[in-house]
Amino acid sequence: MSKEKYCATEKLAILEEVSSGKIGFIAATKRYGMNKTTLMKWQRRYKLYGYEGLERSTRNRSYSAELKLQAVKDYVEGGLSKYRIIDKYRISSTTQLSNWIKKYNGHSSLKAYKGEAQAMTKGRSTTWDERIDIVHYCLAHQHDYHKTAGQFQVSYQQVYQWVKKFEAGGADALKDGRGRKKAPEEMTEADRQKLEMKKMEYEMERLRAEKCISKKVTGNPKEAKLSQYRQENVYLAIQALQEEESISIQLLCEVAGVARSSYYKWLNRKPSSREQENERLTKMMMSIYEKVEKTFGYRQLTLHMRKETGQTINHKRVYRLMKVKGIQSVIRRKRRNTLILLPARGRECAES
Repeated sequence: MSKEKYCATEKLAILEEVSSGKIGFIAATKRYGMNKTTLMKWQRRYKLYGYEGLERSTRNRSYSAELKLQAVKDYVEGGLSKYRIIDKYRISSTTQLSNWIKKYNGHSSLKAYKGEAQAMTKGRSTTWDERIDIVHYCLAHQHDYHKTAGQFQVSYQQVYQWVKKFEAGGADALKDGRGRKKAPEEMTEADRQKLEMKKMEYEMERLRAEKCISKKVTGNPKEAKLSQYRQENVYLAIQALQEEESISIQLLCEVAGVARSSYYKWLNRKPSSREQENERLTKMMMSIYEKVEKTFGYRQLTLHMRKETGQTINHKRVYRLMKVKGIQSVIRRKRRNTLILLPARGRECAES
């Protein structure tokens, strides 16, 4: 039975019947078709909220960020049970509290519901020296990540990650090497020459890739083909050049004007059911075409393919498959019957 079967008045009557001793706790659960947990929940909510706690909730309750954080700390640090905590802070359910604990352990912010202040500070950009100071402060205060985050106005997750990196690799592990390039004034003469060589090598490789792509890509992108990929001729050229010329996939895709992710999607593709059926019909079509000495057109091929498969095959589909294979019917020249006119003298001789 559903837990929402009874209204608030009926729930109160059941609780009063149990509290007065008219019926036992287990007997009540059997009589009214509910489990023990549901009846305990009614008792707890009635004790906390009164009659209002037995009514169906039509909207979500809002909790401040401070209340969420304090409730989680009572569970993590204080050792209180979930039921005691939801009774203490008048939280709707243990499920709600479990979600907050999960976010807290995952180093996520416990945000307020309706625009109240957040319990945890957002992350921000920092320098290498700042990160070192933050880590030393956290270690000096027995790994108190929350206190450190509040002191330096950074996020809990940032402090946690920096401390772990520092403990594993020292101060150098806190350096941010993402996209780091030397400034011109920091570069030596050898660095400049090395950079110029790299630029020249890249330009030469790009020119070679452009030349190879222009030669390798053949056919019209709009021409009919069995595959459903419109740029399959480009992908085939990239695949061949990477194997034959050892040119990087990233450079070839950039020169060809296609996304690298699209190329790898094509490379790892699996033929669709439509493509597999086209392959089967193409083999059948070519077999019939060879038997009739390459004379049939799409109409006759369609009729024979329908008879052989017992299925309805559209003549337009057969026409497209013929274009893919580059075949066509043999058009015979019509014989004209001509009447030979003899001269008048010749007719007289013929009559006589």
